[in-house]
Amino acid sequence: MFNRDLMVNALSKDVAQAAMRLVDRLQNYPAPIQSVSVAALFLTVCQVHGVQPQDVFTVAKNMMADTIHGQRDEFRALQMYAKHELA
Repeated sequence: MFNRDLMVNALSKDVAQAAMRLVDRLQNYPAPIQSVSVAALFLTVCQVHGVQPQDVFTVAKNMMADTIHGQRDEFRALQMYAKHELA
């Protein structure tokens, strides 16, 4: 059974690091393949764990947010890494 509390309380550093590893694997594919493959993986993971995709999006959005700077440092780093590796 999926534990939503563990998802909500996941360490943002660990989430960003795992996302960077996914970016690293995606960089060898063209942009359209990157986008669709990430969406397909996301939907598959949600289905396997029995969680609603919108719930996961909400948790991720909240985790990434920093009310003072707009985005947490680890996710700013993820965005910069993705921008340079996936371009």
